[in-house]
Amino acid sequence: RVELGESAVEELERKLADAAAHISERPEISVTYFVPDARKEGGAYMTRTGALKRIDELERALVFADGAKIAVGDIISVET
Repeated sequence: RVELGESAVEELERKLADAAAHISERPEISVTYFVPDARKEGGAYMTRTGALKRIDELERALVFADGAKIAVGDIISVET
């Protein structure tokens, strides 16, 4: 699992803030995130592209229009 450096975390937070500012427009974003392996240590990185419905501040997760949720802590990159 990749650990992001301080500048990468700041960049990620800036991109999420930009997406949040346009949430009423349901912006199309691509998110690369870590998915842990249920059977063994490790996991894989996946990319999801879709319309962002909201950012759940309580769960710290992105919620897409199709209902998918991605925890902010699992995200390594966001493209808008």
